[in-house]
Amino acid sequence: AVGEGKVQIQALEDWTAPRRERLEQMRARVIELQNQLNAQRNVATPEVLAELENDYLTAGREFEDAGRNFNRELDLKQNELLGEVATKIGQVATEYGNANGYDAIFMLNAQPLAFLADAANVTDTVVRLYNEQYPVD
Repeated sequence: AVGEGKVQIQALEDWTAPRRERLEQMRARVIELQNQLNAQRNVATPEVLAELENDYLTAGREFEDAGRNFNRELDLKQNELLGEVATKIGQVATEYGNANGYDAIFMLNAQPLAFLADAANVTDTVVRLYNEQYPVD
């Protein structure tokens, strides 16, 4: 919702659009080859069928590989573009929480916890109670 975030999201969408279009073209090619293969099964020579099947399998593998690569690149790009914004939001939330006496601030559709006051951190207490209830022999 922040201005910088909107700019980065638009940059991410601009980056993904041509890649998604390429993936869609690859998917369409796989479907086209599958349809050709199905249409030729009963009429084509074994050699033609083998060539069609090879083309279909190759296109399918290339599509799957491209999809996996796209997802990896998308994760990296998203972290690159939005990671700094998320860090800044956390800093602003921390300053606001400290200034206004909040114990915790939770974010929707972003990092789940933006601020937690030191006094609200019960980790040491839970560890102590756990060790009391389940001592190591």
